[in-house]
Amino acid sequence: MKKQSIVVSIILILILLIFFCSPEKKVVLSEPPKIVLVNPSSGSLQSFLFLIKHHIIEMPNLNMEVIYDSGSIDRYESALRLLHESELSNVHFTIVECNLTGDDLYRINSCSEKFREIFNSSFAMLLFGGADIPPAVYGNKTGFLTDIETPFRHYFELSLLFHLLGGNQYKNFTPFMEQKPDYIIFGFCLGMQTLNVATGGTLIQDIPTETYELNYIEDFLSLNANQIHRNYWGELYPQSNLNYNCFHQIRLLSGSFFTEKLNLKEDYHPFVYSSHHQAVKNVGKGLKIEATSMDGKIIEALSHMKYNNVLGVQFHPENSSIYDENGPIYKSSPSDSFSLSVNDLMKQNHSLEFHNKFWVYFSSLIKNVNKE
Repeated sequence: MKKQSIVVSIILILILLIFFCSPEKKVVLSEPPKIVLVNPSSGSLQSFLFLIKHHIIEMPNLNMEVIYDSGSIDRYESALRLLHESELSNVHFTIVECNLTGDDLYRINSCSEKFREIFNSSFAMLLFGGADIPPAVYGNKTGFLTDIETPFRHYFELSLLFHLLGGNQYKNFTPFMEQKPDYIIFGFCLGMQTLNVATGGTLIQDIPTETYELNYIEDFLSLNANQIHRNYWGELYPQSNLNYNCFHQIRLLSGSFFTEKLNLKEDYHPFVYSSHHQAVKNVGKGLKIEATSMDGKIIEALSHMKYNNVLGVQFHPENSSIYDENGPIYKSSPSDSFSLSVNDLMKQNHSLEFHNKFWVYFSSLIKNVNKE
């Protein structure tokens, strides 16, 4: 009986081993693919959630991590309050403790392992607008019109993107994206400038004075509307109900992301929504120009020549007012005889299609990840 009991026990153990070790039977528990939002303001986060809620961005298995560096606690707190008001699940907030200086951004540093952890646990990353990047981090002196408000945020984002993409600053560094070359990075406005500086590029610190050699707002506002990238009327008339941002057309380059992947015609010049006084000057390592201003003097979009899903745009396709039919109405200048919403202006100028196609493409990248 004892031998028979031992035989039965061995058989049961073998059955259990076969069941749990069989490839067909093995159960793997994993969370949905994760997208990372880096240091968004509450307004940027609200806009992104609007795009998801209204299916402008299709994210069927939303799993989003919103990360803030330890120098951006105010942004973190305001965004957290916003999330509490929404009903979204699978949205997580993280504060990343980093003690970076301007001298250790483009090499292995105290945040390198945390950057690797963020990268390994996600499939996409978005970077948003904000204040001017300190020129010292791209080897330039600081102009009087450069406004440095959030240096530690810039240190964090620049070092993070350098770790992912590499750059001219340290040519022997192996970028993390060598391991996942299809990883998605989209940057908006400051996000594109950060992308450029992180890879070794530089910036124009002030478009009116450096690019157009004009020192007075009135003179700059006399230029063609397509040469103006921020609504300076608000500085002359701060009490008026003027839109803070401005509208101008862009030129899509032949064979660019926009003509090849969005199937747009080269002679199509969509209006975009922008607000910036700085711009890309020298292009960073591995990047190429995808669009410019109508006069060719301002770079409006960059992509990466090696990593196909990396894109930066100097405008704001993520702004919810572009898509909101019930959004607030504004004037663009004091002389306007009527007010319009951003959505109305985009429709009138046949530019809503451009923005919708932008997010359809982004959504297709997400769907491809979910299929894998």
